[in-house]
Amino acid sequence: MDRLTRLMLVLMTGLWASVALGAAPGGGASVGGVTTVSLRGTVRLDADTALTLGSIAEIRGEQRAMLEGLAIASVELTPGRWTVVEAGVVRELIESSSARGGSVVVDGARVNLTRLTERAERVAAEPDAPGGGVGVVTLREHLVSWLRARNAGRAEDVRVAFEARDDGILGTPTAGRVVEVNPIGTSERPAVRVTVYEADRIVLSESLRFGLEILVRAPVLTRPMRRGERLGEGSFETQSVWTDAANPPVDPAAVTSQVMRRDVASGQLLRFADVEPALVIRRGDEVSVRTVRGSVVVTSTAIARQDAVLGEMVELQPKDRSGVRFFARAAGEQRAVMIPGQSQDTAEAMP
Repeated sequence: MDRLTRLMLVLMTGLWASVALGAAPGGGASVGGVTTVSLRGTVRLDADTALTLGSIAEIRGEQRAMLEGLAIASVELTPGRWTVVEAGVVRELIESSSARGGSVVVDGARVNLTRLTERAERVAAEPDAPGGGVGVVTLREHLVSWLRARNAGRAEDVRVAFEARDDGILGTPTAGRVVEVNPIGTSERPAVRVTVYEADRIVLSESLRFGLEILVRAPVLTRPMRRGERLGEGSFETQSVWTDAANPPVDPAAVTSQVMRRDVASGQLLRFADVEPALVIRRGDEVSVRTVRGSVVVTSTAIARQDAVLGEMVELQPKDRSGVRFFARAAGEQRAVMIPGQSQDTAEAMP
């Protein structure tokens, strides 16, 4: 027998041994006793489909029939909104069941899950009206509803102005489809990224800009105001006005604690750029300090070492300059309150 023949016999013998080992019970290639649960990346359930393990995963193995019907009661689904089911939740579900947990393998990290809305199921898009029509739910309606909900406004309190060039996109039928909306960036004109899904297919993915106005109660000046002038009763009135959502007005309840940052004419809406907190304590002021010790209040006078607005910590020094400096909280015009220990600790914790 030559050398080449002997080599071939050795190789054939090794191959037969490995095949026999793999086929034998307990061999490394045997997977007959393992059940694999492969999580799907994205799942959209119909309105009447129960949330079970079988609806979010592909299950293979001898325990498939038992695992598929396990209800996932710990996850609450809201139609039209996405929920993430982590692999840990699936493992806990399997371990709490009668399945042999040690022989079940979970493949995948998470499932992005949503339930289709009942409205989308009831309305059928007309094939001859791709841009919308009678009874057709469109992307425009989805976006308007999303913006109203996001700004917590009634339908009549939110106005949306889309760009004319986007009419074709906004007319996309969404009946029986899932619409995902994500805000992108921050600017005077808001923008969103819109993705429309039909089953496991993306039918539209676009970025859209629009104008957004909301109806709010806001302070409007009744007379011209100069820089540094303090706002008070009679200098403004509260009115219902339409305003840019990206540049909201000042809260009317907080206006009286503000001073003008710049000159503003009568009839103008007050925005955050127009005002700033008023100083109630100025450097060098004599400040009436009330020190609270339990149920006892002691009043003394100190000199302010810095400016402070209402609620801000201010550094003070005894009027006779004989004691150490301390901190108290500004409580009004040339007034401050201190609780020994607490106020000092708060001041030291400030950056």
